[in-house]
Amino acid sequence: MKMRKIKNDRGITLLELLVVIAVIGIVATFTIPNITKFASARIAENDLATIRSLIDYSKTASYSKGKTMVLLQTNQNTIQVFELRSNDPTQCLGTIDPDIEYSKAISFKSVIKSKHYNNASVASSFNQSNSRMCFKKDSTSSGGGYEIKYQDDIFRIEVWATGFYDITRKIKGSFKEYN
Repeated sequence: MKMRKIKNDRGITLLELLVVIAVIGIVATFTIPNITKFASARIAENDLATIRSLIDYSKTASYSKGKTMVLLQTNQNTIQVFELRSNDPTQCLGTIDPDIEYSKAISFKSVIKSKHYNNASVASSFNQSNSRMCFKKDSTSSGGGYEIKYQDDIFRIEVWATGFYDITRKIKGSFKEYN
C-alpha cells in the first residue's frame, strides 16, 4: 500500500499574525511596568540591607573592640565606618580612624538622608546628608536613623539610644512596619 503525503502550503494568515501581536502587546502593557517597579524596589531594599548590616556590624564591633564605632555620612549616598580613638564611652566626637573591615566608604544608589546631625545629636526629621551616628562599647548608640529613598520606594531605620532599631516602609502615604 502506498502512503500519500498531504501537503499544506497555506501557513498562517495575516489575521492570525495580527492577533498574536495584539495579545503580546496587551500582555506587555501589564507586565513591563510591574517589572520596572519590582526592580526599583529591589534597589531600595538592597541599600536598606546594606545600611542595616553596617548598623549591626558597628553595634557588634563596638562591644567586641571596646571602642566607639562611628557611621559617618558625608553626602547623600555614602556611609563609612570609623573607630573613635578615644576610649571615653561618653564621647562620640573626636579623632576617628577608618575601620579595618570597612576601610572604604559604601556607596548607595538610593538617596540616603539621616535623622542625626554631624555632631551626633538626634534631629527631628530625616533631612541631613552629613551626619555622624555612634555605637558605644556598652551597646548604646547616639540614636537617629536613616531614610532610604529610590524613586517611589522609601524605607526608614529608626535607631534608638538603646542600640535597637525599627524598620518601616512607606505604603500608601504612611509608614508601616517592615521586617
